[in-house]
Amino acid sequence: MTVQNVIEDTDDLIITTSALEVGYDDEALMCVIQYTTPTNVASFVQRKGRGGRKVGTRPLVVTVLSPYKSTDLFLFRNDHLLTNPTFHKLPLNAQNRYLQRIHGFYTLFDWLCYRAHQAGVELELDTLKRASFAYLLKQSADDGVLLAFKDYLEKTFALTDPEALGQVLSTQPDGLLWHHFFEHLIRPVYPELYENNQSSIKTRDFLRTCLPENLFSDINLPEVQVDYHPGNQRSDKRVPSESISLAISETIPRERDFRGGEGATWVPPVISDDSPEVIALTEYYTLEPKQTAIRTANLSRRALRLVGIEPKQVRELTVFRPRSIRTREFSREHNASYWWCNPETGELREYRPSEAAGQDMFQLAHSSSGYPISAVEIMPNRAGREIPGYTLESDHPSVACDTLGQHLVKQIVLYSDEAANMNLLEVKRIILGSQYTIKFHENRADEMRGVVGFCPTEDDSTNVRLGIQ
Repeated sequence: MTVQNVIEDTDDLIITTSALEVGYDDEALMCVIQYTTPTNVASFVQRKGRGGRKVGTRPLVVTVLSPYKSTDLFLFRNDHLLTNPTFHKLPLNAQNRYLQRIHGFYTLFDWLCYRAHQAGVELELDTLKRASFAYLLKQSADDGVLLAFKDYLEKTFALTDPEALGQVLSTQPDGLLWHHFFEHLIRPVYPELYENNQSSIKTRDFLRTCLPENLFSDINLPEVQVDYHPGNQRSDKRVPSESISLAISETIPRERDFRGGEGATWVPPVISDDSPEVIALTEYYTLEPKQTAIRTANLSRRALRLVGIEPKQVRELTVFRPRSIRTREFSREHNASYWWCNPETGELREYRPSEAAGQDMFQLAHSSSGYPISAVEIMPNRAGREIPGYTLESDHPSVACDTLGQHLVKQIVLYSDEAANMNLLEVKRIILGSQYTIKFHENRADEMRGVVGFCPTEDDSTNVRLGIQ
């Protein structure tokens, strides 16, 4: 089966992402198969609604869950969430200062674009020309213009709290005007246009740390660029940006992915029968220069031991945040792959053409899989001081869970929030490694299982990890 972009009337099976979960109506569709956990219940309801559109028919809905994923296992034990869903109003926090800064920046730029159009100046965010940049400099230095924008922003966001409005517009390091507009746009663009004598400049690279590139992206910035087309060496190739959580999960060593639309890609693991092997991060990841240290005492012992780390011996782990991810081509079609493995030695190699593979090498199957081994660190503090917390032990009557939950839950800690919404929890997800399963085409050899971790480079075997804050 080859990748097909056009749906024909004669098609019996359509494999798709969430792209068709809304707005695709075909009376011939009778069965909807949901593979693994849906993003959310509302998304699942939309997907199953694609089937049985013909009057007088009812769709057949099949949900395939994996026993190796915690989210899948949760839905298996709580299937009523899918079969009889209840929808509640989403707890959106309109006062989240990170959201306000993002929305405030776009509001400011839209407002300036409107004023520029009236003045006969072409102003576009993605590409700034000298004339448009000069207009921005003049407008941002005019106190009267900023006061007029303050009134406009107050009406647009319905901000009645002067303190909240001040936090968004503040020229302090965490304010919109300073952090987004001056620090990430005006300051870095100025030398590129005037000192390097460029006539125009692309601005998205400067704003990636504070603005999402896509409409429905989350606010865990900056996003990560993932190269799903490693075979494309064109100089004008555009590498898309994705949510960092999605990017890391989809490219975890051994997890092959079809998100690029032209075959499958992956990050190949290192196979060994001994203790967990490590992959050099610099081979596949471009890392942010800033790194953090995580105490192993705050992480799951089980997860640490899966990747060969004893908390008593390793006190801290260095954690890197990826900036971009380079994958390798796994296949072009669904029934064959470029990668072969020797089950006896664990040697893993790419062969093109496949005839070059030796008799002791077996072709990998697409059913191979990989799952991230992760842990979470939660630090409830603000400016170095503790946030008030309320602890419920597992035997508290308010803690209602099944038998498994009673064994897993030790305590639940609730942290209070101030009216100004300044008590934000610092949550870090640490990717310790990958738990992989290698399967072979036509089951020509027994499957192989293993674990891989990470090291900085091929010459440095220090334990490091990927992380998201």
